[in-house]
Amino acid sequence: MISIICLDNRELAPPDTTLDDDLRLGETVTGFCPNTERQRVFLSVLTNLSDSRAELELRRGVLADFVSNPSLLSELRRELDELSRLHGEVNRDRARSASLSRGTYSEASSENQKHALIFLAVSVEKSLEVVVRIAELLRRSHPTSPRLCELMRHAESCTKYASELADICSRITSLLSNGGNMLVRLKINDGGRVCGFEFASGRVSVPTENTKSPLTIKSPLSIMKLFAKPSKPEKTAGDSTGNITSRAENTGNVNRADNTGNVGAKSNNRRAGQISAPETRTERRVQLPDPGSRLRNRLSYEAYVTLSNILSGFVRELIEGFSRLSDELTFYELALDYINMAKEKELPLCYPEIIEPESDQREPIEISRLYDLLLAGRALAAKDVVPNDICFPTGDSVANRADNVSDASRPDNDSGASRADNDSDASRPDNDSGASQADNVSVTGSADDNSSKAAGVPGILITGENNSGKTVYLRSVGMAQLLFQAGLPVPCESARMRIFSAVYTCYAAAEKEFVSGNDAGRFEQEVRVLSRLAESIQPNSLLLLNEVFQTTSYSEGAEGLYHILNYFMRHGVNFIAVTHLKELVPLYGGRIRHLVTAPGYRIEVATDTPS
Repeated sequence: MISIICLDNRELAPPDTTLDDDLRLGETVTGFCPNTERQRVFLSVLTNLSDSRAELELRRGVLADFVSNPSLLSELRRELDELSRLHGEVNRDRARSASLSRGTYSEASSENQKHALIFLAVSVEKSLEVVVRIAELLRRSHPTSPRLCELMRHAESCTKYASELADICSRITSLLSNGGNMLVRLKINDGGRVCGFEFASGRVSVPTENTKSPLTIKSPLSIMKLFAKPSKPEKTAGDSTGNITSRAENTGNVNRADNTGNVGAKSNNRRAGQISAPETRTERRVQLPDPGSRLRNRLSYEAYVTLSNILSGFVRELIEGFSRLSDELTFYELALDYINMAKEKELPLCYPEIIEPESDQREPIEISRLYDLLLAGRALAAKDVVPNDICFPTGDSVANRADNVSDASRPDNDSGASRADNDSDASRPDNDSGASQADNVSVTGSADDNSSKAAGVPGILITGENNSGKTVYLRSVGMAQLLFQAGLPVPCESARMRIFSAVYTCYAAAEKEFVSGNDAGRFEQEVRVLSRLAESIQPNSLLLLNEVFQTTSYSEGAEGLYHILNYFMRHGVNFIAVTHLKELVPLYGGRIRHLVTAPGYRIEVATDTPS
């Protein structure tokens, strides 16, 4: 089975609902694909992160072939849809035939299996034609990606014996549909019972003027003779009214009827002194059960089932080798829709340079002028969205990296307020401390061999007013990481990014997390979520935190969050945390980067960052 998404041909898990909800992935994808069913495949790839560089490059290569030749994608989709349709019809017909036959050797069961075999043979012929067209399409397109070249070779291998198999299917269809002779060798056991059989040869009979039937029986024994139905007895001439007198040879008894059809009329006439006319007698032989019918039905039933199983095995190998490609093509179709939307809105796209986890590069993410894809999809053009830069600090030199991580040169404009409103979720109620739950948070993390040092890996804290762009900034970072590891371009001008093992989100206990009867308060809920994260989170991960520990006092919340974040840092998890707990910043003593919101929905390095 060939996959054009996964290097190891594994099946993708369903979309991660937590990432989907927290990062609003579904809403973002709706900007270029409103069909929710097609979104499912795209979101599965996004949320099931691949930590393999080879797999990331595999997807980039396949996408590059489709971008350079969109007709290849559309034609491949058409052929694979036809193959999926044939596969579905074969499965439904086999299920119907099995339910009707139920393993019996009756004449009706044999007839059902015969029709199922004919349908299956025709389906195999059509499936072979589709695979031949797929192989020809790929050869004609000259793909450059290794995985599409492998798919082409697989299709060619399936068509190697296509002509021979198509001929066999055609012969089966003609023999069973039009009548013909098939020679069968029967195996007899010591008890004289048929214990096996095999087909020797077969040919289609052609009726001639001298043949009374299209079935010509020739020696040696033909299987069609075994299958032939007993001939019906011919009626002998009766009297003028068509009345027949039956005689049962096995008893010798004769039932008589006069011309009125009344039995015993002769004796009544004699008693009355009447003389009746001589009776006309006709005979009908009673047909005894054919002793060979059960053998014929069994042989035909088992022969049809055997041939069906052989053909079904080939169909399974042939069709199921391509079965997953139909869904996987949906991912690339939406990827092309995303790229086309970016072109229409003049949104820059970039394939980030890949930073190896074991390299000396200290910053796990460096992005220049990153755009939020959700707002870009809703805006008329990219110029209506404010981009920002993203750059992590190093664990020991953050004081020397006080460069501005926002687009400071970008002027404010009146449309900025409306853009922020789209993402502020102003309808959500504020939490107990007045902090808005609308602000989404991205927390990033990576791990290298030195992640266990006391300083840990770097992190970012973001503080600022509500509805000032924190949500946009952090969601854009999370979305960029998912796009990057899915092998897709990122909406930015340039980027260098590390492959993370996983992306996690931890949002403030919002309405969706409260259920009726829950005895835990918001603070306790958040502690439980963070506790589960601490138990399951992997090194070299990206963590997204949003306004946690807001319902307790600022000093207590800051101290508690400080120890939790330190734990994650020591275990190789980079984070970006949006918080109102400004007391948290001085606790780190310059080991993290502190960002603040600025006018125009920009994010800048805080002035209190040590220099």
